[in-house]
Amino acid sequence: MALAEILKFDYDITFVCKQIPCKSVDLIKELNFKLLVIDEEESFLSQLKSKQIVVLDHYGLGSSYQNIIKQKGCKLVCIDDLHKEHFYADVIINHAPGVKSNQYDAETYTHFYLGLDYALLRSEFREQANRNRKIESIDNVLICFGGADPYNITYIILKTVVRSCMFKRINVIVGNSYNYISELTQFCADHESVKCFSNLTAGQMVEVMHHSELAIVPASSIAIECHAAKQVLLIGITDENQIDIHNGLVKFNSVKTIGDFRNLDHEILLNQLQTIKEQTNEFSFSNLGDASNSIKSLFKSLSYDKN
Repeated sequence: MALAEILKFDYDITFVCKQIPCKSVDLIKELNFKLLVIDEEESFLSQLKSKQIVVLDHYGLGSSYQNIIKQKGCKLVCIDDLHKEHFYADVIINHAPGVKSNQYDAETYTHFYLGLDYALLRSEFREQANRNRKIESIDNVLICFGGADPYNITYIILKTVVRSCMFKRINVIVGNSYNYISELTQFCADHESVKCFSNLTAGQMVEVMHHSELAIVPASSIAIECHAAKQVLLIGITDENQIDIHNGLVKFNSVKTIGDFRNLDHEILLNQLQTIKEQTNEFSFSNLGDASNSIKSLFKSLSYDKN
């Protein structure tokens, strides 16, 4: 969706999905993009025409699938953060800070657009990227572990943070695929300091971030969004595809790590929270810039007139 927003005035955009939440369908229609729902991934290949640009964001579609797309005369852009197999893509986008092209096995013609200069952020977060923010004290914390959070790390972290009594306000955000909402809602109702939000728009997300000086989040796109919003971050890994973002973000002054959230040590968590509060005046934030122009330029470089 972030990429489509950036390119919407220059390209005719169609989303192709096998499974998609109703809220995402509504958003696609609201922004006047097209949507094609398919029964299986192979159905997408039959829809392709030469001289189209195909963007793949899918861990399950490997080298052979990419090669078929290229053989149909299409330009191929892959959004990838695993670099596990051979790529036939014309372009690879990986917005993890610090990732290198030599981590990839790809064709000689493949071009790499790596790091935060190509961060795929929605417009609401891009607008925050160059705004200054000075944090005088860390009294409010945001906890967000994505749309699904299958390990229910949200609830595990929340209980420890509440017991710490370190924060005046604890904001919790969950998505439409979160399966533990009843348990979470009951816990929030029992604690006045906790406010729970569900299925927020990007604009609403930014508003909650403005009222939270610290964010406890996985090293995924949500961490880059919080980084753009100038929050102090306590990050960790919940999946292997987060390693590059994790290793890149921890180099910033305003980012601390807990390691692997799936093997959480609550004493380490409490110690990190205490350290963060004590170091409040030491944190600084760098402006990320707006990656939209860089991304537009790379798509223009895919002009068919050049080949």
